[in-house]
Amino acid sequence: MNPEEEIRAFVDPQELQVRTTAQRILRDHLQWSRSEYPHPALFWPDVDVELTGAWLVKLDFTDCRMRSAGFGGARFEGFARFDRATFQGRTVFSGAVFAGRASWGEANYKAAFAEALFTGDAIFRETVFALRADFRGAAFTGTALFSRTTFKDRAVFRAATFTKEAIFDGAAFMNESVFRQAKFSAGTSFLQAIFTKAPALHEATAQPTNARRSWPDGWTESARPDGSNSVDLVQKAPRTEEPPKEEATGRQEPA
Repeated sequence: MNPEEEIRAFVDPQELQVRTTAQRILRDHLQWSRSEYPHPALFWPDVDVELTGAWLVKLDFTDCRMRSAGFGGARFEGFARFDRATFQGRTVFSGAVFAGRASWGEANYKAAFAEALFTGDAIFRETVFALRADFRGAAFTGTALFSRTTFKDRAVFRAATFTKEAIFDGAAFMNESVFRQAKFSAGTSFLQAIFTKAPALHEATAQPTNARRSWPDGWTESARPDGSNSVDLVQKAPRTEEPPKEEATGRQEPA
């Protein structure tokens, strides 16, 4: 029995249809593209989305706007999309699981937050991403909390911006982790983070701050040659061990 058949075996088809229909109706009332003005007639402003503990199938919140969002402990099956979504308040995904287990007609499963905007705190503490987590170009203007988050597949934060604290303490990156061209403006911590493959922070930059910073092993800050206020993240030069010095014996060698 394949994964899709497993889900259909224990979920009543009518219940599944009700769930996906409710998701679609909610999406239709939350969608407002950033390139569209004024907002659509169906748009509901100032909505707080509360889906804590929910079981969500192929959730598509692309271009959606929410005041706050609670997805703590939720389980996402299939391709969960939040591309270009705007979270204006506190956003909680603590303990959520992005499983991507079922086929559901999609060729590629992932959690997509490309170019998403988080204007409040974004809390992904202990979230599990079973497949690719895509945060390319995402903007975090509040605290970004990814402590003890598990990325079982590729984690992509390319060109993401972190205006306030970015915390990845204890996170587990079980595949590639890409932070190329990311921008860090405040405290940043990767303490006790686990990387099974070397992280990529090439072309990433940081703003000087007195806040605590802890980069992945092998990476450090370096002043930019143009004298600008930001610093580059660069790989540390490998340490070369000096050959052991011969101990003086005090004896003279024969001429």
